[in-house]
Amino acid sequence: MTFAVLLLGGARHEAVHTVREFVMAARAAGHRADVFLAGDGVVHGSALAALGGVTLCGADARWRGLTPGPDSVRFGSLADWAELCRVADRTLVFG
Repeated sequence: MTFAVLLLGGARHEAVHTVREFVMAARAAGHRADVFLAGDGVVHGSALAALGGVTLCGADARWRGLTPGPDSVRFGSLADWAELCRVADRTLVFG
């Protein structure tokens, strides 16, 4: 099964922990799970970098003054999110 996970919540949002645990559990069970960070959620790029497969909305990141960081986190666009949704069996959104 393939999961697309969108995180929109900012620095004080606890969903980052849920996203991390969900992705690790899904991958441990042999599933694919990709993470897209948008809006205030782009601040979690470093916290989720160790997961790999993390994409930040480049426009939101630049608006907040963020620059590309670890190689496991890439800058993308909403077109990338649309592609993740297209290939995913399930989509999860954390606000």
